[in-house]
Formats: sequence, C-alpha cells, structure tokens
Amino acid sequence: MAGAFVPLAHIDPQSGDHVDLLAMEIDTPVHPGSRQLVAYWDQCRGLPGGLTVGRDLPARAILKILDRLYLLDPVAGATDFRFKLAPSGLIRRFGTDVSGHLLSELYTGIAFEQYAQSLRQALELERPVSYDVRMIGTVKEVMHLERVSVPVKSRDMSRTQLLGGTFYF
Repeated sequence: MAGAFVPLAHIDPQSGDHVDLLAMEIDTPVHPGSRQLVAYWDQCRGLPGGLTVGRDLPARAILKILDRLYLLDPVAGATDFRFKLAPSGLIRRFGTDVSGHLLSELYTGIAFEQYAQSLRQALELERPVSYDVRMIGTVKEVMHLERVSVPVKSRDMSRTQLLGGTFYF
C-alpha cells in the first residue's frame, strides 16, 4: 500500500558519506522499466507456476531491461536475501558486483529492515511490490530510483525466489 516517504539513514557504499534514503511504497510503478517488468510478470501469471526462471527468463519481451534485473534467494526463513544473480546495473549503485552477497551485507539498520520487509511482502502476498527511493546527500539529491520486486519460481519450481529491478530516473 502506498504511503509517505520514510527517511532511512545510510552510508553511501561508494563515497562513505552519510546520506538519507527516502523510501516510499507506491501502488503503481511509474518508470517504464518497472512497468514493463510488472506487465511481463502479470502476463506469465497464467502459466503453470507463474513466472519461472529458465522457462520465462531470460525473455525477449523484457530484453531491454535485463541489465536492471537481479535474482534474490530468501535465506534463514526470509530474514535475509542472497543476490543469486546481480547484473551490471547494480554496479552503479554499489560500485562492485554484489552476486553472492547477502542483503544484510549491503544495507544496515532500518534501511535493511525496510528493504527486507518489502521483499517478504512480495513473497507473502505473491504480488509485485514497488518503492520510490531517493538518496539525499548533504546538498542535493544524489540518486532517484524505483525498485520493484516480483515473486518467481526457481528453475526446478521447488521454491519461490524474487526477481527485482532497479530503475534509475
């Protein structure tokens, strides 16, 4: 459910500077890439198992946004999430490849809790969850992005993973 921006103190992993992360859940994605991901997820819902890694991903229908998508595995009862596949699009955010890293290694405190909660929400509700995220430095907005997470089935269909997208404005 959409709401107000929630301020989340954070340290920028590239510069080491203190920044404020402002995150707000949104009902409907605005960025064209986010909208494309949600539309493709919705299109695949009618297939057995819904959107499934290996069968429906990668796909020509979302070829233009593949470099913005990442795959997350819930770990420890979905108290944390591991980046199974992280494309070059996340290098812009973290300055390094985050494949294999836990979410808790990249985010701390309330920023981690909010992000992990949004991922659990996508898993539990079995629907896309979208956030408008802004990074505000001491003088100006440093980064503005939209983050979308959709539940997907693993290649062997034995577990639910999350396909996420980070789309920059």
